[in-house]
Amino acid sequence: MPASLIDHSEDLQVVKYQRGGHYHAHYDSTVAGDSKEKRCCGKFEDKEKKTCLMCRYITILLFLNNVTEGGETAFPVADREDLFTGKNFSSNLSRSCEKASLVMKPVKGSALFWYNNELDEESGKMGEVDMLSLHGGCDVIKGEKWIANLWINAPRADQTV
Repeated sequence: MPASLIDHSEDLQVVKYQRGGHYHAHYDSTVAGDSKEKRCCGKFEDKEKKTCLMCRYITILLFLNNVTEGGETAFPVADREDLFTGKNFSSNLSRSCEKASLVMKPVKGSALFWYNNELDEESGKMGEVDMLSLHGGCDVIKGEKWIANLWINAPRADQTV
């Protein structure tokens, strides 16, 4: 992976979850809509103002400790497009963690890597959000959970890779 791509991506985010801590299922990249009219955010832009898009093409989630109980990372619809029909899944992982298609136990020193977007076959650039990348953190039942998120952003139009 070119260093320039990492340099223009967001800084590493370290997160601590205590007992009961969780993160409901979500997408790391911006879901379509008015996305064609906005450009990707740069490293130092105010993403809260929503004047640009979160173009997190890749997520690398690092597990920094072993969790005594709970704290899994779950992908409710991984490899299961059929679950989108009639909303047969719950984004509330506090109630449905064990029902997710893929559940990964946090193991210190391990990592998860996934793509958040499809590849646009015409342009060869980042396409629509991969709806199967929906994920979240299940409740920490005992102990605490430490993770680090590294988001690799798609190159902006003005960026050389």
